[in-house]
Amino acid sequence: MAEAFTGFPPSGIAFLAGLAADNTRAYFDRNRSTYAHDVAAPLQTLVIAVGQRLRDGTGQDLCFDPTVGKSLFRINRDTRFSADKTPYHPWVDAIWWAGLHDARRASAFIFRLHDLLNQLSATLPDVEITEPARKPVPAPYPQDHPRRDLLRCDSLHASVQRASRRRWPDQGSPTPSPVFSHPSRSCTAG
Repeated sequence: MAEAFTGFPPSGIAFLAGLAADNTRAYFDRNRSTYAHDVAAPLQTLVIAVGQRLRDGTGQDLCFDPTVGKSLFRINRDTRFSADKTPYHPWVDAIWWAGLHDARRASAFIFRLHDLLNQLSATLPDVEITEPARKPVPAPYPQDHPRRDLLRCDSLHASVQRASRRRWPDQGSPTPSPVFSHPSRSCTAG
């Protein structure tokens, strides 16, 4: 039985906030154990928990592997050809993908944790799918497939509404915090 995902400790979120403010090797080296225990370890547990839940819920061949280069993205940046020489991403990403062994060519869920998601809970929010991008269910699935609403979506975006309901300076409406997103055609969740 896999270890239960219990959330990201405040010290892990604080580490990412600190990395955003002081993106240097010295900061990362001073806080390497915090990254390992309070960011990377819970992220690995989340990959397994969500992967198993998605696989059980869809009955499909869902791929996930809680290692760097598979479901976990590298925190180190490739700065060789970039004007921005900051060595680390101030966030961590994870991916779950369907069917193919190459996540770059498959439908996928991508999760990003950064210091702005400081109220992330241990449970995933209920997601309501609205406005699928496709009219028919794509081949090879039958038109009456029990998950036809999801199959008609090219992407999924889920958001968590915070109690503080922050507003962008130039807009009057509350803004959701992204939890899962994929930058293709839109099919959003409430």
